[in-house]
Parts: sequence; C-alpha cells; structure tokens
Amino acid sequence: MKIGLTGTFASGKSLICQILQLKHGFVYYSLSEEVRDECERRGLPPERKNLYNIANELREEYGPQVLAERIVKRIKAEKPKNAVIDGVRSPEEVWELEKMKDFNLIAVDAPIELRYERSLKRGRAREERQSFEEFKEAERREWEGGNQNIKGAMSLAKIKIVNDSTKEELERRLEEVLKSLNFKG
Repeated sequence: MKIGLTGTFASGKSLICQILQLKHGFVYYSLSEEVRDECERRGLPPERKNLYNIANELREEYGPQVLAERIVKRIKAEKPKNAVIDGVRSPEEVWELEKMKDFNLIAVDAPIELRYERSLKRGRAREERQSFEEFKEAERREWEGGNQNIKGAMSLAKIKIVNDSTKEELERRLEEVLKSLNFKG
C-alpha cells in the first residue's frame, strides 16, 4: 500500500508518518526532503521561505509533478511493501502518485490557531520567530499560490483526517482509516 499525505502546515502529517513507520513498518518518502536536499546542494539554510522558493523553481523548470516523479522512481526501484509519501502539495503531484498501484491520498487538517501553536513548539526552520500574521500569510501562499496548491491537492483526497485533539486520538483515527482501506500489514 502507498499512502500520500497532503494537508495544511503543522496539521500532523509528520506524526502520521511516524505512526505508519513505527507501528506498521511503512517506508518513509518525502517530497520536502527532495527540496531540502536541493537547498543543501545550493548552500542555503533549509528555512521555509527557501524551501518554498526552491520547490517553485524546480516545478517551473521541470514541471509541477517533478518531485512526485522523483519519489515514484525511488519507490519503483526500492519496491517497499508499504510506503508513506509526505508533503504532497499540488494536484499534479497527486496525479503522478496515483499512477502507482494501491495509492491512497489522505488530507490532514487542524484549526489554524492550533497549528500555529504546534509550529511554535516544534521550532523547525526558524518557525519559533514567526508571528501569527506571518504564519497565516505563508499558509495563504502555499494554499493556492505559485506552483503549490495544497487546496487543490486536498480536494483530491477521498480521505480526510482532522487532527484537533490528542496524539492518541489521531492514532485512533488513522487506525480507522487503515481499516477502511483494508490494510493488512
């Protein structure tokens, strides 16, 4: 089974990836890691703004599906039994991933205030210094701006998880989703 995750920033996608990896043995792939690697090659810090700009550059040069193509190529070469693909940000990426057998897209969301609080706590990529207004503006850009269209990607998901409670509740909701997909392990 291949599961792709799309959703709003700090909604719990990484936590779902961890649960799938640790509890169910999924192999982790990340479209964002492809961008982080490119950031590193260019000698730029992996800050959200740099990641956003580089991802858009790659999409403009090679097409909006480029990151998904790279991941599909890796998955086909490595042939994991189960894979989770994090960071799906556009319909074109979804369509590319849907070419794989047994692919399911899950959209993850949570209230914006809760996501902002989570982003401050995790302190990734200098998020701890971001104001709520800056957070909302960054989200607006990624929602349907540039070459990223999280809104469009989320609209293609047949499954949606709202992560507005505890880690345990998120895990329970994920288990329900896996059961509905007839996941056997």
